[in-house]
Amino acid sequence: MTHTVVYTQAKYSDEKLKKLIRAVKKTHLEAFYLDEKANTVVVHDLPDDAMSDSMQSSVFMLVYTSLGKGSEVKKRFVEAMYENVQAALEEPVQVEVVIKEQANDMSGINGVLKANNLQASSRYEL
Repeated sequence: MTHTVVYTQAKYSDEKLKKLIRAVKKTHLEAFYLDEKANTVVVHDLPDDAMSDSMQSSVFMLVYTSLGKGSEVKKRFVEAMYENVQAALEEPVQVEVVIKEQANDMSGINGVLKANNLQASSRYEL
């Protein structure tokens, strides 16, 4: 399971934001091999006065995912994310991604830690 929180300027139409969400989900599939149900995306579009000048014309993402993804997988993910976001927004933007890997004892679903769910894996498998 991967969760992505996206921060961007409040200048995009609802249609562009939907394209952005689809682009992020597409990247999860292409790079992490996660299907639609195995990832979530939330977009926060912020007014200019809620971000620093260096954030203008940027898309910033926090990606929370399970442990075990090697450098090559993460490199593929960042490259695909850049390409997919550019295509979705149809304009040049800076795409910044922070990937945070976490063990199953650091997250839970429906009141149960993933570490206590025998079906949940903390290892990344291709």
